[in-house]
Amino acid sequence: MLAASAFALHLATRPTPGELRERAGRIVSTRWVQTQAKTGYDLVDLKLMSSSGLTTRCRIRVPESGNVGVRYPAYVIAGGVRTGRHAVNFRRMAVPDVVMAACDYPLNIRELRASSRFWSAIPQLRRAFIDTPATLILATDYLTRRPDVDPDALAMIGASFGVPAATVAAALDPRIRAAAFLYGGGDLPLLLVQNVDLGSAAANRVGRALAWLLARPIEPTRYAGAIAPRPTLMVNSPSDSAIPRASIDELYEALGEPKELRWLPLEHFAAFHERELLAELTKLVTEWLRTQGFGSTEPTARKF
Repeated sequence: MLAASAFALHLATRPTPGELRERAGRIVSTRWVQTQAKTGYDLVDLKLMSSSGLTTRCRIRVPESGNVGVRYPAYVIAGGVRTGRHAVNFRRMAVPDVVMAACDYPLNIRELRASSRFWSAIPQLRRAFIDTPATLILATDYLTRRPDVDPDALAMIGASFGVPAATVAAALDPRIRAAAFLYGGGDLPLLLVQNVDLGSAAANRVGRALAWLLARPIEPTRYAGAIAPRPTLMVNSPSDSAIPRASIDELYEALGEPKELRWLPLEHFAAFHERELLAELTKLVTEWLRTQGFGSTEPTARKF
């Protein structure tokens, strides 16, 4: 009974965009965890704590030190399922002269699946959906405080199932000057039908309905239009087994101008199970951003 009451309470309320933005709060503490020196770059792990109570662990990819006084463009990256802060772990320096940040997601889905108290965890699951865009905004806030980051050259990159949260975060945070969405789409019910199989038709109906209700606050098509007039790039595959063409079209149509959609033949899971390929996609985004004047040393070169 208590679990059912909590379920009803949390599903009856849908946070406003302002409430989603407020959840990010402001950084009250930044705690260093570790630094890994790589060839051409460093990986810095941090724990960020917000005034709202939100806490997240992030990994920052920083160009090799030596260029004192240089301010780089910066990307906030929301990768697919189970990537979290590891989304910036490219082995080779495919994307030089850019600071990148990726954060762990608020909930470990594998732990939730193993729990025998799934129904009592519903409020926690709903909070995780709400907290994911807030986590990306908190990472943006951190990047603006770094002396090696150009605060006028911040981009949001969503990949795979990180696209919905990245869309919401980019829409809510005007500090994001451009956005790119890789192999993702809109219409969360359609994505759930395509990707969720609980073993039986009845279980699928219940599970998908529940997941849709929980995910409603971050439906990307509700927010995509607010990114304009900042430029947006979508990169997708016409044969993607995880993201149906209708889902791609819905998100693209919801975006305002300027926007661009590029097609690649690479299948979804081939793209994101290999981080080197994710690095190449990020490099593609970097090249597109430069055509927009993003991160140019000449301020007048920017188109937005």
